[in-house]
Amino acid sequence: MPNDMLLKLVVGVAVPAVLGFVLILLLIPRAVAGTIGGNSAQTGPTRHLAWALPLVMFAVFAALQPWIAGKFVLIPKSASEWALPAAVFGLVFALVNAALPAPGAVRLGLRFAMLVGIGALIARTFLSRWTPLETAAWLGGFALLTFGSGRLLARAAIAGRDVRGVDGVGVLALFTMGAAAVCEPGLLSLPSAQFIGILAWLLTGAAAASLLRPSLRLHHASAGMPLLVAMSVVFAASLTSGDVPLWVKGVLGVMLPAIPGLAAAFDRVWPASAEGPKLKRSIARLAVASLPLLVIGGLGAWQAMQVQKSEYQS
Repeated sequence: MPNDMLLKLVVGVAVPAVLGFVLILLLIPRAVAGTIGGNSAQTGPTRHLAWALPLVMFAVFAALQPWIAGKFVLIPKSASEWALPAAVFGLVFALVNAALPAPGAVRLGLRFAMLVGIGALIARTFLSRWTPLETAAWLGGFALLTFGSGRLLARAAIAGRDVRGVDGVGVLALFTMGAAAVCEPGLLSLPSAQFIGILAWLLTGAAAASLLRPSLRLHHASAGMPLLVAMSVVFAASLTSGDVPLWVKGVLGVMLPAIPGLAAAFDRVWPASAEGPKLKRSIARLAVASLPLLVIGGLGAWQAMQVQKSEYQS
């Protein structure tokens, strides 16, 4: 591996992980049951910091993504250049949600329409080539998977007074890890995986720190920024990965909402106790939620072998 690629790999992993770890330790006092964000039922001394996690994630991403990509792009000309603009959309989305109460039916409908619009912007160079059915399938699939992932993340990582500590941040970290794995090896897009990996490692550091700050609860806006970046980058990578069969893309896409979906299902089978989640339960919960990563990794490895086989035969 060339030295510059190795340096990017180390910095892209170490810097976000350390910052995520330090962030939680600084924001959440050890002895106080505070929250990053909250509502009338869960107030605390850190309630006013609902904007902190999305803002820090954006700052780290905006600093590292152009360096990894080799260029700073806010007005993308191709699907592969949408990582940083998606982070801007995600930040605005998260901050607006942080300032408003939990969304109702109207806001959820507007959110879905917004996702369709973002999908159309990312795929705008493809729209003239697609039939109306293909356009509806691609844009509708992106909006449905992103919207569904957001709702499941809200349930598995945020909703409920017992969803706190590593139970919440850990699910967000697993989701972004899964999205990075979808891009590489699944969609054969290493740069896309590196972009999402910035957020994945930052959230992994935050999850590690939350073991020392079990009082942490996430605001309903916390998932907005990593969710929109991850799904937008995955969508862009799927558009430009012509060598990957469509059914593989479909299975990989479905595996992402399955991560928070399994965590939410686990809560129904093994509810948290009144005193809050114990470490043994939290480990089991995250282990169950990580099962789709095995499918993503296995399918990605199969896809990589198919490409190698095709190159060898040619």
